[in-house]
Amino acid sequence: MDTLRRFWGLVSSDSYTVKRASALLALTALASNVLGLLRNLVFYWLVPKEQLDVYFTAFTIPNFLFNIIIFGAVSSAFVPIASEMLAAKKERETNELTNQLLSWLTVLFICVSIILMLAMGPLMHLVAHRFDAPRLEETIGISRILLVQSIFFAWSFTVGGYLNSTKRFASYAIAPLLYNLVIIAGGFLAVHYGIIAIAWAVVAGSLAHFGIQYRELMKTSYRPKLDLRFTPHMKEISKLMLPRSISQGTAQLVDGVYTFLGAGLLPSSITIFNAMNDIQTMPIQMVGNSMAVAIFPSLSTFASQGEWEKVNELLEKVLRATLFLLIPAIMFVYVVRAQIVRLYLHSSTWEQTDLAIDTFVAFLIGIIPACFIAILSRVFYALKNTRTPMILSAIAAAIAILYATISISAGGNVINLAIAESILMVTQCCLYGFALYRDKSIKLGIRSMGGKIMSYIFGGLILSGVTWLVLQGMDWIYNSLNILGTHTVKGLFVQLIVASIIGVATFLAYSKAVHKQELQWILRRNFSNEK
Repeated sequence: MDTLRRFWGLVSSDSYTVKRASALLALTALASNVLGLLRNLVFYWLVPKEQLDVYFTAFTIPNFLFNIIIFGAVSSAFVPIASEMLAAKKERETNELTNQLLSWLTVLFICVSIILMLAMGPLMHLVAHRFDAPRLEETIGISRILLVQSIFFAWSFTVGGYLNSTKRFASYAIAPLLYNLVIIAGGFLAVHYGIIAIAWAVVAGSLAHFGIQYRELMKTSYRPKLDLRFTPHMKEISKLMLPRSISQGTAQLVDGVYTFLGAGLLPSSITIFNAMNDIQTMPIQMVGNSMAVAIFPSLSTFASQGEWEKVNELLEKVLRATLFLLIPAIMFVYVVRAQIVRLYLHSSTWEQTDLAIDTFVAFLIGIIPACFIAILSRVFYALKNTRTPMILSAIAAAIAILYATISISAGGNVINLAIAESILMVTQCCLYGFALYRDKSIKLGIRSMGGKIMSYIFGGLILSGVTWLVLQGMDWIYNSLNILGTHTVKGLFVQLIVASIIGVATFLAYSKAVHKQELQWILRRNFSNEK
């Protein structure tokens, strides 16, 4: 009961410090990723993978629209400006700005969505050029349906940005849970009605994503109102979001190239790419994104007030905590890669399974850089600098596209697409780090982390070593007693769970003795001077 009361107090709070926000976001990110895992398991186990190729390809254009506009406006432009205005006690002006942004986004998304619906045929002929006629027509229809979610997400992420600026994170954190639950229901319906059921579930899920945040919004002083004025603050948002939108457009262009190249590979290649990408995205969302979202309002406030010591303290702690969590996690996941992929993808052929495992390993290289990108990008945005990330991400994207195109043209496969994505993440992270290193106000503290990193690697060796020994022991028990076996789903699942529990328990014991400070930061969510 005490645990439930604490959880309810965490969720129902009207305002959050970095400590409480990161706790809530980490907890709900974990729950969201578990639901995302369940969602994908439903897809991969119940829906034919050739059909999933259609579903994932249909997302290409709607995702492009969403990312270049919403991520550009909200993540890089709106939150810093709104946080600064609220810090200056300009609540009425902040509400007016929110209405202006919502009004303009609504008009923009409706107009662009109508145009894209009409042009979807020629666009999909370009993206899915090697699909046969029936699959291409199905992809076009699904993509038109998915455009509807973009409008709901435009509202939802703007409302979420306003709530984050007021340090209200509850509904923002819970919204992805509802989104995934609705899509899971669509996955079961797809067994009888096809992937069109999943497409409509995505639309319904995006509406639920907006609805729960709108409900919390009504608890504030804000009230929605059509306002198409283009005030100086809207001009500032437009100026800041343009480079970010170009950056997101570049990222979506890369994804489009992957889909274009994947459409010419073996059947199910697009599904394998997306499935393995989903797994490696989980730690990025749970660690990198949740920390980045939680610290962003504070970073923006500290930067606007010129409190660089607080900015650097917050940044160094978050980067260290990220390395402490992810270095051992990646080493552990590498050891259990076969178990994870076989259980997750549920492939009917060993050829697909082996291909998926190698693709997954290629993705592991980019996990830590991707988390750093999520965090470091917030530093640029807190400084109201969206131009530099735009240029650097474009350079990294060009390198990734060049590698992917050359490798696939030379006879490569989906593994090369995963390598290209990791090259993108590593290059972009290095460029971000170098750019911030040149800013005399920002101190990343990389040199001081050298010894810590070696200690994190040693912890990873303990975790992965113990896990490997338990896996071998479970194999011996299966063979000796002639029970279960790794050729069965149950045997594979039991082996993974037992090895994970023993390995993680050993790692936690080591960390408690050696890395008390990092554990304290994470368990107490104490990344800044805020209590």
